[in-house]
Amino acid sequence: AKREARTSQSLPSAAWLPFALAAGWLAGLLFVFWFPFEFRTDGAFIKSRLDFVYRVPFEVYYFGTEYRAITEVLRKTLFFAPLGALLAWGVTRQPWRWRHSSFVLAMLILMLMPAVIELGQVMLPEKIADTTDWLLAWLGGLAGYGVVRRVLSAPRSVMPLQKAAGKVAPHSSRSIQLHWH
Repeated sequence: AKREARTSQSLPSAAWLPFALAAGWLAGLLFVFWFPFEFRTDGAFIKSRLDFVYRVPFEVYYFGTEYRAITEVLRKTLFFAPLGALLAWGVTRQPWRWRHSSFVLAMLILMLMPAVIELGQVMLPEKIADTTDWLLAWLGGLAGYGVVRRVLSAPRSVMPLQKAAGKVAPHSSRSIQLHWH
Protein backbone atom coordinates (compact mmCIF):
# COMPACT_ATOMS: atom_id res chain seq x y z
CA ALA A 1 0.00 0.00 0.00
CA LYS A 2 2.91 2.37 0.75
CA ARG A 3 4.40 1.69 -2.66
CA GLU A 4 1.10 2.51 -4.40
CA ALA A 5 0.80 5.73 -2.38
CA ARG A 6 4.25 6.87 -3.53
CA THR A 7 3.40 6.06 -7.15
CA SER A 8 0.14 8.00 -7.04
CA GLN A 9 1.92 10.97 -5.44
CA SER A 10 4.42 11.12 -8.29
CA LEU A 11 1.70 10.82 -10.94
CA PRO A 12 0.66 14.50 -11.16
CA SER A 13 4.10 15.70 -12.28
CA ALA A 14 4.42 12.83 -14.77
CA ALA A 15 0.86 13.42 -15.94
CA TRP A 16 1.91 16.74 -17.45
CA LEU A 17 4.68 15.20 -19.59
CA PRO A 18 2.42 14.75 -22.67
CA PHE A 19 1.42 18.42 -22.45
CA ALA A 20 5.08 19.44 -22.31
CA LEU A 21 5.74 17.30 -25.39
CA ALA A 22 2.71 18.90 -27.08
CA ALA A 23 4.16 22.35 -26.34
CA GLY A 24 7.38 21.23 -28.02
CA TRP A 25 5.40 19.95 -31.00
CA LEU A 26 3.60 23.32 -31.19
CA ALA A 27 6.95 25.09 -31.32
CA GLY A 28 7.98 22.75 -34.13
CA LEU A 29 4.76 23.49 -36.03
CA LEU A 30 5.33 27.23 -35.71
CA PHE A 31 8.85 26.75 -37.04
CA VAL A 32 7.71 24.66 -40.01
CA PHE A 33 4.79 26.84 -41.05
CA TRP A 34 6.33 30.27 -40.34
CA PHE A 35 9.86 29.72 -41.62
CA PRO A 36 11.72 31.97 -42.74
CA PHE A 37 10.07 34.35 -40.21
CA GLU A 38 10.14 37.41 -42.48
CA PHE A 39 7.00 38.99 -41.06
CA ARG A 40 5.62 42.17 -42.59
CA THR A 41 3.47 44.12 -40.16
CA ASP A 42 2.50 47.17 -42.19
CA GLY A 43 -1.27 47.68 -42.26
CA ALA A 44 -1.67 47.92 -46.06
CA PHE A 45 0.09 44.59 -46.61
CA ILE A 46 -1.93 42.80 -43.94
CA LYS A 47 -5.21 44.27 -45.24
CA SER A 48 -4.41 43.10 -48.78
CA ARG A 49 -3.82 39.55 -47.48
CA LEU A 50 -7.08 39.18 -45.52
CA ASP A 51 -9.01 38.14 -48.63
CA PHE A 52 -8.46 34.49 -47.65
CA VAL A 53 -11.49 34.75 -45.36
CA TYR A 54 -13.77 35.09 -48.41
CA ARG A 55 -12.29 32.22 -50.43
CA VAL A 56 -14.34 29.11 -51.06
CA PRO A 57 -12.95 26.09 -49.17
CA PHE A 58 -10.42 24.11 -51.24
CA GLU A 59 -10.25 26.87 -53.89
CA VAL A 60 -6.45 27.13 -53.62
CA TYR A 61 -6.15 23.34 -54.00
CA TYR A 62 -8.51 23.28 -56.98
CA PHE A 63 -6.41 25.65 -59.07
CA GLY A 64 -3.18 23.76 -58.40
CA THR A 65 -2.13 20.30 -59.55
CA GLU A 66 -3.68 17.15 -58.10
CA TYR A 67 -0.33 16.11 -56.69
CA ARG A 68 0.07 19.46 -54.92
CA ALA A 69 -3.48 19.24 -53.51
CA ILE A 70 -2.96 15.73 -52.13
CA THR A 71 0.43 16.69 -50.70
CA GLU A 72 -1.02 19.74 -48.93
CA VAL A 73 -4.00 17.82 -47.52
CA LEU A 74 -1.71 15.13 -46.12
CA ARG A 75 0.80 17.69 -44.89
CA LYS A 76 -1.78 19.72 -42.98
CA THR A 77 -3.58 16.75 -41.44
CA LEU A 78 -0.52 14.66 -40.61
CA PHE A 79 1.42 17.52 -39.04
CA PHE A 80 -1.40 18.10 -36.57
CA ALA A 81 -2.31 14.46 -35.82
CA PRO A 82 0.63 14.04 -33.37
CA LEU A 83 -0.49 17.18 -31.56
CA GLY A 84 -3.95 15.68 -31.07
CA ALA A 85 -2.40 12.37 -30.01
CA LEU A 86 -0.18 14.03 -27.39
CA LEU A 87 -3.11 16.03 -26.05
CA ALA A 88 -5.28 12.89 -25.80
CA TRP A 89 -2.50 11.09 -23.98
CA GLY A 90 -2.20 14.04 -21.60
CA VAL A 91 -5.93 14.17 -20.90
CA THR A 92 -6.10 10.45 -20.11
CA ARG A 93 -3.17 10.75 -17.67
CA GLN A 94 -4.90 13.41 -15.61
CA PRO A 95 -6.68 12.65 -12.34
CA TRP A 96 -10.45 12.65 -12.67
CA ARG A 97 -10.85 16.09 -11.11
CA TRP A 98 -8.59 17.63 -13.82
CA ARG A 99 -9.82 15.59 -16.78
CA HIS A 100 -12.67 17.88 -17.85
CA SER A 101 -10.53 21.02 -17.66
CA SER A 102 -7.66 19.41 -19.54
CA PHE A 103 -10.10 18.15 -22.22
CA VAL A 104 -11.45 21.68 -22.73
CA LEU A 105 -7.87 23.00 -22.90
CA ALA A 106 -6.93 20.32 -25.46
CA MET A 107 -9.92 21.17 -27.67
CA LEU A 108 -9.11 24.89 -27.50
CA ILE A 109 -5.51 24.20 -28.51
CA LEU A 110 -6.64 21.99 -31.40
CA MET A 111 -9.04 24.68 -32.60
CA LEU A 112 -6.96 27.82 -32.02
CA MET A 113 -3.44 26.70 -32.92
CA PRO A 114 -4.14 26.22 -36.64
CA ALA A 115 -5.89 29.63 -36.63
CA VAL A 116 -2.82 31.25 -35.04
CA ILE A 117 -0.61 29.65 -37.68
CA GLU A 118 -2.84 30.86 -40.52
CA LEU A 119 -3.06 34.38 -39.10
CA GLY A 120 0.72 34.42 -38.80
CA GLN A 121 0.97 33.39 -42.43
CA VAL A 122 -1.02 36.50 -43.37
CA MET A 123 2.09 38.50 -42.42
CA LEU A 124 4.48 36.24 -44.36
CA PRO A 125 4.76 37.26 -48.03
CA GLU A 126 5.82 33.79 -49.27
CA LYS A 127 2.96 31.96 -47.51
CA ILE A 128 -0.68 31.58 -48.49
CA ALA A 129 -3.13 31.85 -45.61
CA ASP A 130 -6.28 29.81 -46.17
CA THR A 131 -9.25 28.73 -44.08
CA THR A 132 -9.05 25.30 -45.70
CA ASP A 133 -5.63 24.81 -44.13
CA TRP A 134 -7.12 25.66 -40.74
CA LEU A 135 -9.92 23.13 -41.31
CA LEU A 136 -7.55 20.37 -42.42
CA ALA A 137 -5.16 21.00 -39.52
CA TRP A 138 -8.05 20.96 -37.05
CA LEU A 139 -9.41 17.71 -38.50
CA GLY A 140 -5.94 16.15 -38.40
CA GLY A 141 -5.60 17.10 -34.74
CA LEU A 142 -9.05 15.69 -33.96
CA ALA A 143 -8.19 12.47 -35.80
CA GLY A 144 -4.99 12.06 -33.78
CA TYR A 145 -6.89 12.79 -30.59
CA GLY A 146 -9.65 10.31 -31.45
CA VAL A 147 -7.30 7.48 -32.40
CA VAL A 148 -5.25 7.76 -29.23
CA ARG A 149 -8.35 8.07 -27.03
CA ARG A 150 -9.75 4.94 -28.70
CA VAL A 151 -6.52 3.00 -28.21
CA LEU A 152 -6.10 4.10 -24.59
CA SER A 153 -9.72 3.33 -23.70
CA ALA A 154 -9.73 -0.10 -25.37
CA PRO A 155 -10.41 -2.96 -22.96
CA ARG A 156 -7.28 -4.65 -21.71
CA SER A 157 -6.68 -8.35 -22.24
CA VAL A 158 -7.88 -10.75 -19.54
CA MET A 159 -5.00 -13.11 -20.26
CA PRO A 160 -2.75 -11.87 -17.40
CA LEU A 161 -5.62 -12.40 -14.98
CA GLN A 162 -6.11 -15.96 -16.21
CA LYS A 163 -2.40 -16.71 -15.83
CA ALA A 164 -2.38 -15.28 -12.32
CA ALA A 165 -5.28 -17.56 -11.39
CA GLY A 166 -3.43 -20.55 -12.86
CA LYS A 167 -5.94 -21.00 -15.69
CA VAL A 168 -4.77 -20.87 -19.26
CA ALA A 169 -7.43 -20.64 -21.94
CA PRO A 170 -7.38 -23.45 -24.52
CA HIS A 171 -6.75 -20.95 -27.33
CA SER A 172 -4.11 -18.87 -25.59
CA SER A 173 -1.00 -17.68 -27.36
CA ARG A 174 1.00 -20.41 -25.57
CA SER A 175 -1.10 -23.25 -27.00
CA ILE A 176 -1.07 -21.68 -30.47
CA GLN A 177 2.72 -21.38 -30.38
CA LEU A 178 3.02 -25.06 -29.49
CA HIS A 179 0.95 -26.03 -32.52
CA TRP A 180 3.13 -23.97 -34.83
CA HIS A 181 6.43 -25.51 -33.73
